[in-house]
Amino acid sequence: MTEGATATVDVPVETGVAMRLVLRAADGALKGPVRWTASDANGDELEGTLEVAAGAATAELPLCLAVGDWTLEATAADSARGEASLRASRRTGRGDAVEVVMRRP
Repeated sequence: MTEGATATVDVPVETGVAMRLVLRAADGALKGPVRWTASDANGDELEGTLEVAAGAATAELPLCLAVGDWTLEATAADSARGEASLRASRRTGRGDAVEVVMRRP
């Protein structure tokens, strides 16, 4: 190419799949904040902190994930832990929420 010339490049971009995860305390209220990590089959991770309303037994965690298999691990402020395996798929898309039950040790 010569100086000042331009070229067009097509880049395929695939958006994620919207998923709803509901964290639920096995007994009593969820103690926030809840730290979570979502890992895919390749070892790629997303992580964050979810604030929980005082006295709430559940909290919703909306995520946009790449197509594939994922594992979510969550730990609440009172050491309650929960884990779920899920599949993000364009076929199922915005289906039912995935429930993650948080249990204290």
